[in-house]
Amino acid sequence: MAIDTAFVLAAGRGERLSPLTDALPKPLLPLAGKPAVCHVFDSLIAAGVGRIILNVHHLAGKFPEVLGGEYRGVKIEYVKEPELLDTGGGIKNILSRIDTSKPLIVHNGDIFFDAPLSDFAGAAESLFRKDKKISAALCLRREGKLKNVAVRSGKVVDMRFTTGETGDAVAQYAGVFAAFPPLFPLLEKNPKSSFPIVDTFVESIKSDIGSVAGIFEDRGLWGDIGTPESYADLNSSFGDKGDFYRIAKLKCLGFHADAFVPIAKGASTREFFSFKDRSRRGRKLVACFYSKEKLEDSFYADIASYLYSQGISVPEVLFHDASERIIVMESAGDLDLSSLSGKLRSEAYLQTARIARDLHTRVTHNFLSADSPPIPLNPPFDEELYAWERRYFLEECVLGRFGIACPGVSDSEFAEISSTLLGGEQCLVHRDLQSQNVMISETGKASLIDFQGMRMGCGMYDVASLIFDPYAELSECERSGILEAYFGREASKRERRALYIAACQRLMQALGAYGFLSIKKGMPRYGKYFKPALVRLCFCASKSGLCGLSSLAERCLKIL
Repeated sequence: MAIDTAFVLAAGRGERLSPLTDALPKPLLPLAGKPAVCHVFDSLIAAGVGRIILNVHHLAGKFPEVLGGEYRGVKIEYVKEPELLDTGGGIKNILSRIDTSKPLIVHNGDIFFDAPLSDFAGAAESLFRKDKKISAALCLRREGKLKNVAVRSGKVVDMRFTTGETGDAVAQYAGVFAAFPPLFPLLEKNPKSSFPIVDTFVESIKSDIGSVAGIFEDRGLWGDIGTPESYADLNSSFGDKGDFYRIAKLKCLGFHADAFVPIAKGASTREFFSFKDRSRRGRKLVACFYSKEKLEDSFYADIASYLYSQGISVPEVLFHDASERIIVMESAGDLDLSSLSGKLRSEAYLQTARIARDLHTRVTHNFLSADSPPIPLNPPFDEELYAWERRYFLEECVLGRFGIACPGVSDSEFAEISSTLLGGEQCLVHRDLQSQNVMISETGKASLIDFQGMRMGCGMYDVASLIFDPYAELSECERSGILEAYFGREASKRERRALYIAACQRLMQALGAYGFLSIKKGMPRYGKYFKPALVRLCFCASKSGLCGLSSLAERCLKIL
């Protein structure tokens, strides 16, 4: 007799998986691209099951909303449990719905098991044909974290160390069993409405030591999604690292992520999420998940911790796992400098200028005074790096975007830029100190982010990044005020010229990035920054006496 009906246990609350299960029942959590319980359905259907009964309780309405009334042509029958009945009580509750003269497959709804279930079902049917007294056949695995089923000569003699019997093998229950007609009266006579099925198995074993069979199935991948750790591990094994994986991973690390929201962060390969940590009284945090793609991304946490220890306004890092490539830090605010206006913006710019000055002077002094480098840094700015940034500009922007093959800028102009930047005092530089990398808290406090590219270089590179930022429109008066906040006085003519030259270098780097991202990376939103960046480049090159570069910027502007 073929086993054509299955009962899937899906009613649990999944409390250990909260906050994931605050929105979805555990069996509906995504796994390898679809709800976890759909993998169970696939196995059952492949084994010949044509009828699936599903018990539901927690967020019961989500099941028909997500799954509908059938799956791959097989009807799904939902049985709502107003009160949780546990595994044994759940099966007892559906006995009136099934033909109790026939076998039933019972499958946990929170496991993934890709061994062919048809083999287990066939073996179970064969056992029952030979011995009609068998009440159940359990699917077992020889390996696992919870090996508490004792088996002797194919018969289960103990479960959870309750009978005192010993076997020739100890196995893990795989969460799948075949229920045979002798089991059903045992369930019916239990006076309780809620009880675990193991109690009934143990009762059957004690009554008849050979009444529960064990069938080993060690093939395939087996895993449960009952804990954040196991759910995250299963997702990771499939290479599926979506938001549910990330929330589970944070739970493993001790962070209870409520209000989990992705943060769009430029063209970064890193992924950022803000969340409120329920375990820390709703404290707002940011999680960063980074890849191996860019070595400097792994520097972020160490640099942040060092800057924080030095009194620089940056988010405090609460957790970093370099092997898992996860950082959890304080939120520095929801707004960045580019989104501000009025007095708040003016004050935030002045704060940022003072932070940059402190980084370039006091913190640099402490860094250089240390017996050994206290943090990992990228290689310092040198002639080759400056030359690379200029080639980036010429190839990705001038030629790639504007089709200009002969830029007409003399080598002497580029050499003057490099000599000016390398000739001054070198210090720690942020390298990307533009308005979108300065966050503002609710109290108006400015904090630096995205400093993983930090290295030794000319401080004017940072100041120019801030003052001539294509993402923000500043007046000449505002620029002078920022310079004064940086220097603590009015900038000298020499300092202003160094600023303009540094701005030329920085703007060329930015324009190269806009060309690369908008054309080669298919991110057209960066195209809108060509004009402001070219206008600023034309202005700064003219102020620096770099006539060829100024003319090139004008040629590009005419093509826009």
